[in-house]
Amino acid sequence: MQIQIHADDLDLTEGLRDHVAKRLAHALKHGREVVSRIVVRLSDVNGPRGGVDKCCGIEIRIKGASAIAIDDTQADLYVAIDRAAERAGRALDRRIARRHQFAMRHSNRYDSTAFAAVGWLWGHGKTLAEGTPDAVRFVTSQVEQAVPGARQILGEWLPAVRPEPPPRDVSGTDIGPVTPFFGLTRSHWNRNGSEITVRYEGRADFAAVLDHYAKGFAAQGYAQSVMSATPEAEVHEYGKGDDRVHFETTHLPQGRVRVTIVAALP
Repeated sequence: MQIQIHADDLDLTEGLRDHVAKRLAHALKHGREVVSRIVVRLSDVNGPRGGVDKCCGIEIRIKGASAIAIDDTQADLYVAIDRAAERAGRALDRRIARRHQFAMRHSNRYDSTAFAAVGWLWGHGKTLAEGTPDAVRFVTSQVEQAVPGARQILGEWLPAVRPEPPPRDVSGTDIGPVTPFFGLTRSHWNRNGSEITVRYEGRADFAAVLDHYAKGFAAQGYAQSVMSATPEAEVHEYGKGDDRVHFETTHLPQGRVRVTIVAALP
């Protein structure tokens, strides 16, 4: 079970890493086989001002299914980690239970359809069965129309049908005072002198992403200036004293969103 831990404005000690790993191992013990990766983001929202501002966000990426995202904010970081891990474990248990219930209700249909599809592929030659992408995807699309959810079952036998592995964060660090929106992966990091540009991409609701960053910057005392806005993209500037953060969000095809943040090092 791969765990990535990111810390914003916090000292990520070995003790803290160990605590996160142990809490997740305990909370997710019933669902390890379906988890491909876990991303944990720890942040101190208010910094030295204190308050109920220690945030733990957990994103569980599941093989062949959408991710689970949980976050919890407490005055004590360890309490936030414990609560977020427990909630993530319960959410994963519910997801697995629903999957099993669905599979039981449709097990006969899954088996007959899946085996028929595999037989068809073998009947058209070894090369086709081993994964000519267009043919495999066509058969799977026909099966999916008859039995919604069968793609997941077929993926156990047909590599070409399996979902793409989740993207990983590129090297670099997150910048700005706002924790990245869950579900977005860091896809670009560049430093030019004292200026750093970071981009994030992933499937997300465009309005929810805008709301997340607007509220996050406001909570940190940043003033917002809208530079441009269309249904496809918005550009904002956030300022607090001498600090300036450039923010862009763009609506991409297939329900994807790109966020670009540009900030200068202090």
